[in-house]
Amino acid sequence: MISPGGFEDYFVEYGEPATTRSPRLAETPMPDMEKAQRLAEKYGVEFDLEG
Repeated sequence: MISPGGFEDYFVEYGEPATTRSPRLAETPMPDMEKAQRLAEKYGVEFDLEG
């Protein structure tokens, strides 16, 4: 559960639809941290990268 509602849109905007049903983690690209930070500001998310 995510409360308050609306935060799920962070994941919708950040992610991309799957192209297959196979979870091939070795082919997963590195996270786009600039995009993550931009969306974090939009949705009020704070990352603790020091912890």
